[in-house]
Amino acid sequence: MGISIYFSGSVTTPTTGEKFEQGDKTINIYDELGRVIYINQTMDNKVQVNVNNINGGLYFVEVTKDGKHDVAKIIISNDK
Repeated sequence: MGISIYFSGSVTTPTTGEKFEQGDKTINIYDELGRVIYINQTMDNKVQVNVNNINGGLYFVEVTKDGKHDVAKIIISNDK
């Protein structure tokens, strides 16, 4: 399994699966135009992202490690 996404209020938690378990990985979030809005390089399998300051819409979460990558789509609906 590649990426699981969990939502809890204003926090989104991308969680990596077996494919990305060990070692350094990069988690990027892109908007629907392909612009990077979030970057995190981490050793952790779980990262919490506060989405309060992100406009509602379609986004893509990408996890990359050692040339392997997976992408998951998410929809953020923030009423600002």
